Amino acid sequence: MKLSEDAAKISNPGLLQVRRVTEPIANKPVKDIIYDDFDKGELPQGEDLLKPVFKQGELTYATPDITTIRSQAIENMKQFDEKTVSLFNIDIDDKLILKKKILQASLQY
Repeated sequence: MKLSEDAAKISNPGLLQVRRVTEPIANKPVKDIIYDDFDKGELPQGEDLLKPVFKQGELTYATPDITTIRSQAIENMKQFDEKTVSLFNIDIDDKLILKKKILQASLQY
C-alpha cells in the first residue's frame, strides 16, 4: 500500500474493479464505482468495466481487432454528452474506504 501525506495519493487496497451505473430510462451513465472485487458490498446494478486478462496464469481474454476497439470507443463516447459529463461522478465503495482507513491506521506509527 502506497502511503502519502496527501490522502488522494494513498493507493486503494484489494483487487479493484470499476462498475458503471447507468440511468435506466435515458440509458446514460450516472457514475462509476470503484470497489474491491473480493469484498464487494451492496452495489447498484451496472456493468463491470475491467475484464480479466489472465486467471491463474492462463490467458482468458481474446483481444478484439483494432476496428472493433475503435467502434466500441466511439459508441462509449456517444453516451457522454455535455450534460452527462457535468453530472457524472466517480465514487469509491464504502467498504473499500473503510478497509483503506483501517490499513492506513495500522501502518502509521
